[in-house]
Amino acid sequence: MARSRGLGFGYFVSTGNTADITPVEVLREMLEDDRIRVLAGYLEGLADGAELIQLACEALDRGKPLVITKVGRSPAGAKAAASHTGSLAGEDVVFDCIARQAGIIRARNEVHMLDVLSAIVCNPPADGSGLAIVTPSGGASVLMADRAVGTGLSVPAISDEARAKLAGVLPDYGATANPIDVTGQFLADPKILTESVRIALADPVVHVCVIWLQLMHRYVDTLVGLFRDIKRKLAKPFVVCWIEAPEKARLEPMSEGICVVGATERAVDAAAGLVAWGFAVRQHREANWAATPPELGAAVAIGESRPVPSMRALAMLRSVGLPVVETRLTRTAEEAVRQSAANGFPVAIKIESTDIPHKTEAGGIALGLGDTDAVGRAFDDVMAGARRYLPTARLDGALVQKMALPKPQMVLSLRRDPIFGHVLMVGLGGIFVEVLKDVTFARVPVTPAQALRMLEGPRGRSILDGARGHPPVDRSALAAAIVALSELAVRHPEIVDLDLNPVFAGPDGVMVVDWLMHAASGGTDD
Repeated sequence: MARSRGLGFGYFVSTGNTADITPVEVLREMLEDDRIRVLAGYLEGLADGAELIQLACEALDRGKPLVITKVGRSPAGAKAAASHTGSLAGEDVVFDCIARQAGIIRARNEVHMLDVLSAIVCNPPADGSGLAIVTPSGGASVLMADRAVGTGLSVPAISDEARAKLAGVLPDYGATANPIDVTGQFLADPKILTESVRIALADPVVHVCVIWLQLMHRYVDTLVGLFRDIKRKLAKPFVVCWIEAPEKARLEPMSEGICVVGATERAVDAAAGLVAWGFAVRQHREANWAATPPELGAAVAIGESRPVPSMRALAMLRSVGLPVVETRLTRTAEEAVRQSAANGFPVAIKIESTDIPHKTEAGGIALGLGDTDAVGRAFDDVMAGARRYLPTARLDGALVQKMALPKPQMVLSLRRDPIFGHVLMVGLGGIFVEVLKDVTFARVPVTPAQALRMLEGPRGRSILDGARGHPPVDRSALAAAIVALSELAVRHPEIVDLDLNPVFAGPDGVMVVDWLMHAASGGTDD
């Protein structure tokens, strides 16, 4: 398949059952070869995430992209991979987010991989996600625009100045918007195509271009010459989509550093690969985050863990600067009443027991208590409810919390992943987080810039911008909370998992309202 498109391989290695040598070890050996410009690999499972991340970091240091096809995206695929390789495929969404964070370009399959490789060896990385589409076909332009949006690219409206220049080049029945319709007239006047591409790529909002055409076997020499001229004059990357291209149209351009892809959506995917490469390069310049203490990055066996008492966990949260709602532990109804009066109403009462991690299920929460009588009754009620729910539970009292004003709810969490070490999750919070699963992940440590990018991940991110008349959330404060949670993981590797849900986020900052922490046995002291 590679030879059919003029793409050369320095090595082709099958690692078999990896009883000794792993795919990452093979890729590292290839990385050391100065003749190799791009690395690519296929993974069914991964035993040591730190090893792969370190490889990606070193590859970026050397300016060599790393393209990975990892199977096991679906539960069925993950099960098949585990049974075949004997290694953990891991949750795909976790791998996908961490691969992006590490600067790894992910390919769905072998065809996608070769398309991305072809685009990368022929082009510089794209400096942004703006895609220009140049085509004589209206139908193809719609297909490509739809695919671009689906892959996270944008098809921006080009500037009025650029459109005016295009109007001076295109026939009257052409289209100067993006997508740009050069019409079939470009065969009679090749300048129409070359100038259209040049004008489009000169616009600051455009970072990569796809040039689409089909058949035209009689015009191979002319078209290859046009692409050669475009390549010589322009610095920004472009991909040629040539449907049913003859062999000469595939191989001759490739020999001169021009990528030709044979299907419409695949061409857009190849352009997206250039955008992903550019993102990886820019992110790598910001911070070499992969230089992580070995104990944080290594694969770990997660043994026995136990709940951490709420007040001990609260002290840990505050030690890294996380804003937590005012909370006191009370042992009796009278103490709860006094504390509530001191804090001010309304307050919440929550059962405190390491044997009852999910308080709602046990009837162990009372909210919106507005006076001392309500607090006294609520204390007795939550204690009685907890005893009915689990008679053997150790009850340490009840937490008295100052009620925070309702705001958009987020969830921030940590967990000790067996492959990647501590992984941080951000998403829309509340009681439906496990149903909606609108979350994104990153490996610890997380930089401020990465924290802000994580907030672009959830599908419901428009809520952060202020939906239905609500003011926008202070993203900087939310990002600072993400970084603080990352720092907590660095300071306390014994944390096995930690949920902050909900975290109220508003225009004036964030506030942690509820939390649940588990630590490795023998780790965090009570």
